[in-house]
Amino acid sequence: MRALMFLQRFLATIIDLIIVYLPVLLLVQLVFTNKGASSIGNLFAAIVFVLYNLISENSFQGKTIGKYFAKLKVKTISTDLLEMCQRELAKLLYFLPMVGWLFVFISVVMYFVNGQFLHDRIGRSEVTISG
Repeated sequence: MRALMFLQRFLATIIDLIIVYLPVLLLVQLVFTNKGASSIGNLFAAIVFVLYNLISENSFQGKTIGKYFAKLKVKTISTDLLEMCQRELAKLLYFLPMVGWLFVFISVVMYFVNGQFLHDRIGRSEVTISG
């Protein structure tokens, strides 16, 4: 069951990355052609992706477009916006240069050990099947 949920969450993430992150990243790369500005552009694309997640999950009953198609939703303990932001801001760890892959690896290991990704644990939330 945990592996199936992992695949659903992976699918939802891929859909959201294709719809939001990649287009923003491509536009930013076109605008910031300078090597030094490229890392700022990557950070900007990651921040837009995190904002998309935050706004979508707050506005559409815990769902992003990817979670809608994967039939998932985010449930948080608190409805306080600041606490909900913790979950999404923790996702910025995955976009850090050089160490982002380490956080992704740690997060996947945490998921298979206790059923929660790193950002779920930090944001005190869980992702459940909707409907």
